[in-house]
Amino acid sequence: MSSRRGQVTAVRVMTTLFVLILVSGCYLVKQGGYLVSHQVKAKHVSRLRRDSTLSGKQRGFLNEIGRIRQFAVDSIGLVGNDNYTRIVHIDSSYLLAMLSAADSASFIVKKWCYPFFGCFPLRSYFDLRDAERAGARLAQKGYEINIEKSPGYSTLGILSDPVYSFMADYPVYLLANYIFHEQTHATVYLKDVQFSEELATFIGREGALNYLRTYYGPLSPEYRSAHRLMSDQKIYQELIRGLIAELKEVYERQIERAEKIRLKTGIVNTFRERLARDYDSLFTTQRFRGVEQLSYNNAFLAIRITYTLDLTLFDQLFYKYKGNLREIVRFAVSLKKRKEPPKELLKKEIGR
Repeated sequence: MSSRRGQVTAVRVMTTLFVLILVSGCYLVKQGGYLVSHQVKAKHVSRLRRDSTLSGKQRGFLNEIGRIRQFAVDSIGLVGNDNYTRIVHIDSSYLLAMLSAADSASFIVKKWCYPFFGCFPLRSYFDLRDAERAGARLAQKGYEINIEKSPGYSTLGILSDPVYSFMADYPVYLLANYIFHEQTHATVYLKDVQFSEELATFIGREGALNYLRTYYGPLSPEYRSAHRLMSDQKIYQELIRGLIAELKEVYERQIERAEKIRLKTGIVNTFRERLARDYDSLFTTQRFRGVEQLSYNNAFLAIRITYTLDLTLFDQLFYKYKGNLREIVRFAVSLKKRKEPPKELLKKEIGR
């Protein structure tokens, strides 16, 4: 049965890639090669569990994945497909290099478009050097660029997405957060990329906390550590939102472009100085120590606009539904049949 499933998966991969390559060019030829390679190398978790040579850590990791997947279906209402039933071993601490690019005096971003999937302000590369070369070309055209490392991706339910060996070193909260985030994409993905990413970010965050509360308990070190981390994440996101709002005000002024860039530099430097100076009064964990060294250019900030700009709206929806993530997922799925912008429907739902 597993051999037959593997053959079906391989056919689906090759068919999808063939169509994409025909219309999108050589970028997908190389990235698709990595994707096919990983699909072929992936080993089923259920088979690995029967391996008597597994270490306690490895067996615990595989068991955790199964429990997280079940929680995603039973408690959050996410789709129950074959995602994360297989694992790929790679000698790296991350999977993808994510390239973004934006104008230097506005938050206008470069977007890459693909058939079936839509347009995105990110382009992913399995080889960091490819991302750096592509970024250098965009920088020569005047773009500000940003490259970040990512643990994985979602094929939006088209293929069976695997987990990767380096994730065995993840704290449970981050592992659950990742799986819930990507499985939200497999459950519902709207053409409004910002809404879809914010939804997945929110479900990943709150779902992971609920998972720890259920299986580890609210007094466990795992839950307490995750709760502190989540609180710091919210604080950092709020600081980023403030920085974005301040820069937007500058970019909207009727002043010379060079002046906008000069003002931006001063605002970003002040922001960095505050992060370094006030760290201990802002944060309770060490997770964000050193973030003042990040670029905070427009490419970096534009991605935060896409992923975390309006999570407060989902916080309000969460409160309205009394903490029921299944209701939030059900609401999001219902939006697929409606014509109005999803963010406007979200505001109506929470009474704004």
